Amino acid sequence: MDTGLLIVKRIHQRKSRFRKFWIYVDGERKEPVKNNEAVTIDLSIGKHEVQIRQDIYKSQRISFELKAGETVTLECGSPIQGVKLVATWLYALIPIPGIYIYLKKH
Repeated sequence: MDTGLLIVKRIHQRKSRFRKFWIYVDGERKEPVKNNEAVTIDLSIGKHEVQIRQDIYKSQRISFELKAGETVTLECGSPIQGVKLVATWLYALIPIPGIYIYLKKH
């Protein structure tokens, strides 16, 4: 077995719930992950870098070394919740990775 699995889970949020977050692996666009869903991607063993993108917004990049038969699970969503929703327009003006969309190991 020379492959492993990447699972990307997107949390349930009202903000951007109808928008797709695209999964990029090693700079290549793979699949969208919808609100409150998970996507599983087969990957070759070795070092990989994952990022989530939605239009001009990007998460920070996460790098990991995938071993044969291993499963790496990541979670994504928007850190803009609660009181921060009032200033959504401000976050929209700052396309810095990780400000509008987050990605973390689960």
